[in-house]
This record gives sequence, C-alpha cells and structure tokens, in this order.
Amino acid sequence: GSGVIITGPGWQYLAPTYFAQMLYSKSAGSFSLRLERSNPLPWHLQEPDLSAVLSSDGKMLRIYGVNSTTKGLPLKFRLSDFPSSIAVGTLHTLKDRDGSLSSEVMNSRDDPDRIVSVSRRTNIRGKEFEFLFEPLSMVLLELRLEKSPVVAEGHGIAPTQLSHCGVPRVALRFGSSHTC
Repeated sequence: GSGVIITGPGWQYLAPTYFAQMLYSKSAGSFSLRLERSNPLPWHLQEPDLSAVLSSDGKMLRIYGVNSTTKGLPLKFRLSDFPSSIAVGTLHTLKDRDGSLSSEVMNSRDDPDRIVSVSRRTNIRGKEFEFLFEPLSMVLLELRLEKSPVVAEGHGIAPTQLSHCGVPRVALRFGSSHTC
C-alpha cells in the first residue's frame, strides 16, 4: 500500500501525509511565486519553509509554510508590487491535536485523529499582515484576492509573464518580524 491510508481488520486511519498531500493538491495548475525574505540564512536553512502560488485565474493566493521547529515563528508578510490585496482568507493547519512538541507523534488505530488538518476563516486582509506559524505544523493560507491581478484594471499581469521560467514577475516580499 501507499502508507497514506492504513487499514486492518475492521479499522482504518489516515496518515498525516494524506492531509499534507490534500493541502498541496489545492495548488495544482497554479503559478509559482518568488519569495523575497529578509532572513540572511541560505534558503534551505530558513524556517519556516515557505512557498507561494497564484491560481491560474489569478483570484487565489496560496501560501504554504512548514515549521519544523518546536517554537512558534512569527513572520510579517507584505504583498509588495502586487496589483491586488487580500479580501478574505481561510487558514488550514496540520498539527498535533494535543500540542506535544514531538515530531514522532503519529495517527494510529487507537488514536486515528491525533494529527489532522483543521480549517477556519482568518481575518487577514489588505497587503500586509503578521502570521504566527505554530510549532511542528504545516499551514496553508488560502487568500482570496479583491481582484484578479491577471485582469485588474486592464493593465494586470499577462499569464505568460506569470509562467516565465517558473518565476513570476510579481514579487511577494516576506520579511521576518524578528529584529535580530
């Protein structure tokens, strides 16, 4: 089997990988966006690990973050040079229900819902916001834009610009809220 849906005689449960794949599948057909971070560390050492995509219709900005540390990580986000702002959002969080600070926690036959994805509305609006990435969590921020940057006011971004070498011309500049 895949190890994502675990079955036995009369029982089954979903591995955390199932929920992570469900969240990442929401970005199918989207355009990758470049992230500019103020953190001086090499990208592969920066926490949380971030990626962002814009839906093919230009109406949904999705920001993925994985915090593999045991501490909460606040970040300030700024949609710099972005032709639209955030109207409404949904937060999807994959984490340990009990909040233990162990990366060894898993779902099991006896506790099939220990790690699940929980969704809720968020009050994120505008072009700047601060967000706290909880310890040992995966987050998807689905942010509906006020207007599609592809067609905004007739001078938006052409789809060919968004897909240029996999790196869009729109730069989302994300800066750490840490001052160290």
